[in-house]
Amino acid sequence: MEKEIDFLIDYFVDYISELQKELELDPDSEFIKGQIKGMNQALRIARIYNKPEPPHYVDVIIE
Repeated sequence: MEKEIDFLIDYFVDYISELQKELELDPDSEFIKGQIKGMNQALRIARIYNKPEPPHYVDVIIE
C-alpha cells in the first residue's frame, strides 16, 4: 500500500506545481486557488497515511 500512496503523493506534488504555474498566468482565479488548497489538503492527508505505524510494545511481567 505504501507504493500506491507514494504514487499519489508524487501525483499531488506534480499537479500542485502545474496549478501554481496556471495561477501565475491568472493570479485572480479563485477556482485555481481553491484547487491548490484542496490538493494541498489531499497531499497532507496522503502523507499522514504514509507514515509508518509506531511499534506496539507489550510489557510482560514474569514472576
